[in-house]
Amino acid sequence: MNNVLIVGAGIAGATAARFLAEDGYSVIVLEKNSYVGGACHDHLDEKHKCYVHDFGPHIFHTKDSAIWDFVNKFAEFKQYRHKVFTKVDNKFYSFPINLNVLSDLFNTKIYSKEHALALINPTHFEKPTNFEEAALNAVGEVIYEKFVKNYTEKQWKISCKELPVEVFKRVNIRFNYDDGYFENQYQGIPKYGYTNMIKNMLTHENIKVYLNSTVTDFNDIPHDLLVYTGGFDKLPYRSTKFEFRIDKADEYAVVNTPQHSTQTRYTNFNVLHSSEDYSTEKENVYCYEIPAEINQYNKLYPITTKENLEICESEKEKFLSKYPKTIFLGRLATYKYFDMDKVIEQVLNRI
Repeated sequence: MNNVLIVGAGIAGATAARFLAEDGYSVIVLEKNSYVGGACHDHLDEKHKCYVHDFGPHIFHTKDSAIWDFVNKFAEFKQYRHKVFTKVDNKFYSFPINLNVLSDLFNTKIYSKEHALALINPTHFEKPTNFEEAALNAVGEVIYEKFVKNYTEKQWKISCKELPVEVFKRVNIRFNYDDGYFENQYQGIPKYGYTNMIKNMLTHENIKVYLNSTVTDFNDIPHDLLVYTGGFDKLPYRSTKFEFRIDKADEYAVVNTPQHSTQTRYTNFNVLHSSEDYSTEKENVYCYEIPAEINQYNKLYPITTKENLEICESEKEKFLSKYPKTIFLGRLATYKYFDMDKVIEQVLNRI
């Protein structure tokens, strides 16, 4: 095997291309867009002195030192400890829920997990069968209704009762005072953006990248292995409309807005990047996220219901019947919800 064809120049495709190229393979990367980076594509706003993430905020985080070392080969990372806030009843609470938030909500100082559980009064579904049951088991009705339910149903465009339990794993409650969003040891944002990081990954004498690719039959390009990281037309993916505005700053990088009628959250990129130009008196770059109809603007997140997973398996079988030497990688092709570090881990385990 000498020639590898990779479809997609996001983080999955770029990682696969780099590892294969360093192992001596000749790699061709096809990208349908005019840019590399996939969903973590960003650009520099020179006027406001910050990098703007075109598909919402991306923070690289991992517990794996080898993966952290890998990405640091291609980008200088700014150390950044991510904090998220949720605006509920016109107040800002740190998220995930912690003992400080619970103390504020229930107007009493909470010192222990047992005290907290008594106040939130979680339900006791023995084996939760959907997102709602898992959420009620974990956080109780008050927190579920205020912080979780509306946000989730706006985001996914379906009832929490129809979402699988696995989706709830991204929501948790902490019985301590930690206000960081991630618990991973390694966290950061590329100082010069994710797009530059991906470009650096793809810069190798054994890699050729073709943007604006219109190839529809991959058999037209000779290859010994096909790495597919794209989506499938028959599958539904969550889609989001991103509205960018310039406004006076507040002090928060990312704010969830579960009680807003349409948007799910907003991001201030000057705060996110700790811009030297950041000031509450100056104009900053904001991104507001508004959930759209399935596949309307983009294909960002798989909707992993049992029915959709069955469709995915069927689509992959059809694909393999035409391109038998194929490996599926990444969030879209494997139809799984991955963070960036887990995408890289998947590539390492499969390539």
